[in-house]
Amino acid sequence: MARPPARPVAHQLAATGDPVLQELLDELQRYPAPPAEVLTAAPVVPIRLRTPGGRELAFVSTTTLFGTPGDVTVSELAIEAFLPADEPTARALGASRSRQARRLRSKPTVSSRGIA
Repeated sequence: MARPPARPVAHQLAATGDPVLQELLDELQRYPAPPAEVLTAAPVVPIRLRTPGGRELAFVSTTTLFGTPGDVTVSELAIEAFLPADEPTARALGASRSRQARRLRSKPTVSSRGIA
């Protein structure tokens, strides 16, 4: 069974048999993993990246898979979102977490141009 960060790739590989996904899964499986007791089936995965300049960026990642058996049009559709996990990361991306929180709490509006 694939470790949590690799599970979406394993799921897509099982659905498609894509050799590029197999290469990606093999690479992900070679990365060091935290102890088994830390790995959970949480709906979000914390990720820390270090830039070439030495800055550490913290994100939470969540993946949404769409589709139902027999619905070929969306069976391979997956959306992975990386959200800033702290204020320094949000600032590095050009947005503050408080502004993002306000935007997430506000209700979307529908106009002739679509959802805003």
